[in-house]
Amino acid sequence: MKEAFRKFIDLIQQASGKYANWDPPHCIKVGDYGEIDCKTGKLEKVGNIYDGSCMDAAVTKLAAQYPALINPARDEYSLNSMHARRTCLSVVNASLKAQWKFGREQATLLTMHNSVSVTIPNAFLEASHKIPFLKSKDLVVEVHQCSAYVMYLSDKSEETVRLVLHANIPTNTAGAETSASWWSDSASDKLCGDEQA
Repeated sequence: MKEAFRKFIDLIQQASGKYANWDPPHCIKVGDYGEIDCKTGKLEKVGNIYDGSCMDAAVTKLAAQYPALINPARDEYSLNSMHARRTCLSVVNASLKAQWKFGREQATLLTMHNSVSVTIPNAFLEASHKIPFLKSKDLVVEVHQCSAYVMYLSDKSEETVRLVLHANIPTNTAGAETSASWWSDSASDKLCGDEQA
């Protein structure tokens, strides 16, 4: 399965310039820095510019001047590689329905529900080019946090995959928690998702 993880990461990176985290329980925060493992595609974290673990005074001072930005939430945010295209999308009453068509080339998809992105300000990135400490390190400049996500890696066969996120919102029940669950008609072992709604 490691090869599938790496393929997923590579296809998303080629299409969007962003690195996907195939292991979301392994928390990555904006401002984390370290080195990306070439075999796995995972970030080997050394520290974070915002949490006090950075050992460089110039970086710490600059980070204090430019705190991370929390951007507005989006109902649905998707990244997909070539040979995957969305043919249908509906977001109604906190539920999400989408349909994706995959071609004969291997392709990948990442869909997030209620996605909020956290980013390092451009002003920090421009000023940090002058600081030697960060030049040899990979820096996480954006992360997405979401209430539910699904990741998919196709198997080089033409197919249509339908995804549905059912959100169960209690009515007239004070303090009751919202729950959510994914459904898909794909039988692939390279489809995974989670809900934290």
